[in-house]
Amino acid sequence: MVLLAATAAFGIASAAASAHKVEGTRAVPPTSFEACNGIYLYSADKDPAGLNIRSGPGTQYKVLGRTNWQHLKMTEFKVLGSQDGWFKVLPNAEWNYRTQKLEPLAGYAGEGWVSAKMLEMTYYEGDEFDLHAVPGSKDKQHFIRELEVSGPQKLASCKGRWVQIEHSEWTLADDPEDEVETVYAGWILGFCASGKPCPFLPTGGVGKGGARNLSEGRSLNN
Repeated sequence: MVLLAATAAFGIASAAASAHKVEGTRAVPPTSFEACNGIYLYSADKDPAGLNIRSGPGTQYKVLGRTNWQHLKMTEFKVLGSQDGWFKVLPNAEWNYRTQKLEPLAGYAGEGWVSAKMLEMTYYEGDEFDLHAVPGSKDKQHFIRELEVSGPQKLASCKGRWVQIEHSEWTLADDPEDEVETVYAGWILGFCASGKPCPFLPTGGVGKGGARNLSEGRSLNN
């Protein structure tokens, strides 16, 4: 039985440290800076203290500020670039699940860096996308496969309008050590946090197609 599952934070699991079998290829984020555009991601951090936004791509860099954490609210980030498993972002607005509207930021509003582990791009059950081996190409020789997914995907990096992800599919077994995680790493084009072509926003996970186009007033702070 194969399940399409929401995955853990990027970079946590490895074949050596896992209690289960791992097949496939992990995503390797570029070590140099790559500029990105037209991509919006959301905070996946549930810490009431807020998500740290740093001055550079690593925990050794100064904390410039924190997002405002509230129940049923998510900070939306405009993605400016990526490096070493970190995203350079600009906080854009706060998405309120109760009102289904964007609201002005209450936390830090300047540019900074956030770990890929703390961001998410959620796809609703039944959504499909094409996974490619390299960014910037839709040629058949670079096509990996079509994926039907649900739940957050592991993020690694971005380049232009392309996002590098890891997608895991699980084959379950009675013995956890016999379970198999098949990993597909690659690039997808032009998707925002809701799993819909930009600009779209989530509606709280209401199923396939459950996002609405905000063609007016999408940007509140940039």
